[in-house]
Amino acid sequence: LHKAQEKFQNHMGTSRISHQLEEILQSAEQGRVEALFAPLGSELWGHLPQDGELLQTHAQPESGDIALLNWAIRNTYRHGGTPYVIQPDDMPDQHSVLASFRW
Repeated sequence: LHKAQEKFQNHMGTSRISHQLEEILQSAEQGRVEALFAPLGSELWGHLPQDGELLQTHAQPESGDIALLNWAIRNTYRHGGTPYVIQPDDMPDQHSVLASFRW
């Protein structure tokens, strides 16, 4: 975890780091996420956007929603990335989700 956090700090401010959930979801599906940081006990609900749709999230699940952070974690792991579910106070920059990309 420490090594991943250090790498995250080294790439801060570059296109290899994102806190934008929509970009992270797309990148997780493509296998681009090297490390994903998500706060323990947190979830965002919504549905994966289709072409041209904007991502809409909810604090509580609504009909047809999926657990978006969980989806990102599973897809990061499935493609060989490392998800870190950590204490909220340990989240870099206090975002709801962060990712570092392979490219």
